[in-house]
Amino acid sequence: MNVFYIHIVFLQLIQYVVALIYSPGDQRGIDHELGGVSETYFRPSFRKVPSDIEVPEGQMARFDCIVTGRPNPDVFWFRDGTEVLEDRLHKIVINEDGISSLIFDATTRPDSGHYTCIARNRAGEDRFEVNLNVTGIYAVFSVRCSLRRKPCRSATASD
Repeated sequence: MNVFYIHIVFLQLIQYVVALIYSPGDQRGIDHELGGVSETYFRPSFRKVPSDIEVPEGQMARFDCIVTGRPNPDVFWFRDGTEVLEDRLHKIVINEDGISSLIFDATTRPDSGHYTCIARNRAGEDRFEVNLNVTGIYAVFSVRCSLRRKPCRSATASD
């Protein structure tokens, strides 16, 4: 018997024992593929989650999170139960450092709501929830007129 064959049989025995130890509900598992190839996988887990934020209408807002898992999980964002889709004002990105972000280029009042982020792979899923509150833009204007018949001028609250 050659050493390579013994090594393969020993690895398969270890994988079998590990599969017996970890139940299907555990975070870890072994996926047996055709041809004897197997892969260990891990349920997604958020390592960093954002806090609730409040921004004025028209400002940029961003939710950043870090999720781990094997295979790499897919990340989905939902606002009040409806999936958030990318458009010119809403971006969903994952950078090279593994930070997943939902970015609002310019917030609008309808962006306000309860957001749920779900990370999913074949080992399971993890989620967190966060709130975005977009406040209105309030401008206070006053008119100053002189009794001396000078032209009136518009002034903001800072005058």
